[in-house]
Amino acid sequence: MRLVTNDESAAILGSFKWGWLTAAMYPTMPVADLCLLTQWHCAMALPNDLADCPGALDDRDAIARMSRAMLDSLAPGRPQSPIPAARAFGDLWHRTAPGRPIGWQERATLGIALWVNQFAPQAEARPIRRAFTLDDYLDMRRSSVGLDMNADILEGVLRLDIPEAVFSTDVVRKLKSAWIDVNAWAKDLYSYPREQTYQQNPHNLVAVLASHSLTETAAITKTLSMLLQRAEEFLRLERLLPELVRSADQPGQVLEALNTYASALKSYTYGHFMWVSQTSRYTGGHLHTEAEFTSIMPSTTP
Repeated sequence: MRLVTNDESAAILGSFKWGWLTAAMYPTMPVADLCLLTQWHCAMALPNDLADCPGALDDRDAIARMSRAMLDSLAPGRPQSPIPAARAFGDLWHRTAPGRPIGWQERATLGIALWVNQFAPQAEARPIRRAFTLDDYLDMRRSSVGLDMNADILEGVLRLDIPEAVFSTDVVRKLKSAWIDVNAWAKDLYSYPREQTYQQNPHNLVAVLASHSLTETAAITKTLSMLLQRAEEFLRLERLLPELVRSADQPGQVLEALNTYASALKSYTYGHFMWVSQTSRYTGGHLHTEAEFTSIMPSTTP
């Protein structure tokens, strides 16, 4: 994918074991689809890590330009961007979106835009170590974690046809939201030790809870409890899908697609939890090597 340009970054990216992750999630998925999904994971990691990197914060205009270039790359007929993150997104989008329903394409494009547009605000919040209320943190985390977009991409790779009228119902929206919380808060649990050791990062659910009169141990226990409650909510909503389809007078294939969707989200979660024992994502380095900035971040010169 030509995402990185030096051996150090290549080793870091390889240590994340994205291929292991997708295979753990979907052991029976066709190889071509596994490769496509793995490449999406790689492409999401790169701009996310760069936007988080302290060195990148010195040039917030560069982050904004990278974000615009990534969104521009989704438009049909656009020439390939010289920015690796944008070029990868454009390539992956144009291998995933063709033939997918217009409603899905619009929803997935919006999900990508919402995620990309979080880079600049996060770049501004981290240096000042902005303190969050719990509700503010949860809202920010849901927008910035990229899982909303991840679910849309998974839906596209699986070629599911879920009518937008069904997808926009309370049950399906809340199902997806519960899944986002489970996986986002699991990421916070996994990454908390490293973030506290190296960055003292306050933008983590455990850290936010601990800042509200809880001990560190109590904050970890509370995070796990919140995660399990949302997992139970996901399963409760999944059981409502047959009645949702009946009440909406939708054909049987819609229920089949919804069941596949819910099953795929659960499989993602199982694989995600297994992957953490194999990856350096939460214990090793991120793609913060200085040698990457000249090629991955746009130049400060317009």
